[in-house]
Amino acid sequence: MSDDMFLRDAVMKLARPHTTRVLQANDAGISCISEVEHEPLLTQLRAAVAGGTSPRAGVVAADGKIPLNPAASELFTTIAKQINAWYIALPNRREDRYIQDRLIDWYTDYENRRRAGQISDVVDHDVTRLLEKWEHQITSMFDPPSSFELTRPCPECGERWAFDPKNGDRIGALLVEYRTSGASIFDSATVHCRACDHLWKGSHGSREVSWAIDHETGVVA
Repeated sequence: MSDDMFLRDAVMKLARPHTTRVLQANDAGISCISEVEHEPLLTQLRAAVAGGTSPRAGVVAADGKIPLNPAASELFTTIAKQINAWYIALPNRREDRYIQDRLIDWYTDYENRRRAGQISDVVDHDVTRLLEKWEHQITSMFDPPSSFELTRPCPECGERWAFDPKNGDRIGALLVEYRTSGASIFDSATVHCRACDHLWKGSHGSREVSWAIDHETGVVA
C-alpha cells in the first residue's frame, strides 16, 4: 500500500466512523467474522479525557467531579494543537468546525496539493507517519496490545537498540505489537522502531520486516 493510502486510512479512522473485522463465537461455539462499527478515534479520545478508558470510565467521584484522564488529555491536546495549526493555514477555514471536520478539511487540501506535486516525498512520508502514530496511540489506549521486542537491526535506520525516554534504559529498537481479539493477528500487527519512529502496519508490513531481517536488506551494519 502506498503512503497516500496509508495516510487516507489513518485520517478516516481518526475523523470518521469505521468498522473492524472481529472473530466472534456464538453460544453454540460456532465462530464467524463480524464487522463492528466504531466511533471516530478522535471522538473516542475526547470522551476519554473525562471518562477514562477503563470499565469504570465516566464514574463520578464522591465529590461529584468526573475524574480527568491525564494520558488522554495530553494526547488529545497534542493532536488538536497540530490539527488546528494545519487548519488555520487553509484559505477557506471556518471557526465552527469540530476537530474531526478540521482534519478532513486539511486532508482534502493536502491531497489536492500532493497530487499537484506541491508536497515533497520527505514531507509526505513524515506527515503519513505522524497520522499513523496518532491512530496507533489512540487504538492502543483503548485496546492495549500484546508485545515483544526484536533484537535485530531496524530495516529502516539500521539501529538495533533505542533508549527508554522514561528512564534512559537501553531497549530493543523494534517492538512488535499485536491483538488476539481480531479476525487475524497479522492484520492488526504493527512493528514500530523506537529509534527512528518508523511504523509498519498489518500483514504486509510484518512480512516486509521479516523478509528484510532475514535477508538483512537495507540494514546498516
